[in-house]
Amino acid sequence: MYDNLARRAILAALSSDWQTALETNLTILTEETEDIGALNRTARAYLQLGDLENANLYSQKVLVIDPLNPIADKCLTRCGLLQSNKTYIGKGAQTYDIFLEVPGKTKIVSLINICEPSILAQLDAGYNVDLVAKTRRVVVTTPAEVYIGRLPDDLATRIIYFIKNGNEYNSFIKSISESDVKVFIKETKRAEGLSRVPSFPARR
Repeated sequence: MYDNLARRAILAALSSDWQTALETNLTILTEETEDIGALNRTARAYLQLGDLENANLYSQKVLVIDPLNPIADKCLTRCGLLQSNKTYIGKGAQTYDIFLEVPGKTKIVSLINICEPSILAQLDAGYNVDLVAKTRRVVVTTPAEVYIGRLPDDLATRIIYFIKNGNEYNSFIKSISESDVKVFIKETKRAEGLSRVPSFPARR
C-alpha cells in the first residue's frame, strides 16, 4: 500500500497535480510520520500551491531528522527567495527570457537514460542544470551532482569538442514528465578559435 501511495504522489507531482500530491503524501504521513520522502514531497506540494508557511514547516521537520538533507534545504531557500520577492526560477519559469531561442546558439534536446521518477518529481521546468563532459558522454546533473540523464551521443560528441576548445554553456530544464525530460542549452561563450562555428547549426 505504501509503495502505491508513494508512486501516486510522485506521478501527481510529475503531472503538476499538486493538490493530489499533497493529499496523497499527507495520507502517507498519517502512518509514517518520519518518512523523509513524503515530508519532502509534502513541503514541495505546499510550495507549489503557494503555502510557504507549511512548506517551511515540513522542510524543517525533515531537517530535524536529517540535518543535512539537500532537498529540504533547497525548499527552504526557495521559500526564502519568494518571501523576499527575489527572482525565483522554478514553476512558471517559462515566462522568463531564459528560454529565448537564438539560431546557432541554443538547442532544446530530449535526454536519454533518464533517472527514476522519484528524482524527476523533485525538479521543475526552469531549473538550472549542469552539463558534465565525460570522455564520450555528456551527463546532465543538478548543481548537487544528482544524475538526471544524458545527451544523445551525436550531440554529446559535438558539445565535448566545443567545451574542450573553450566554449561555455548554460542549461535549464525546459519540460519534464515521467518519460521525457527536455533541456534547453544556451551557448554563453564562444571560443576565439570557434568564432565562426555555431554550436548548433540549423538543420537543412
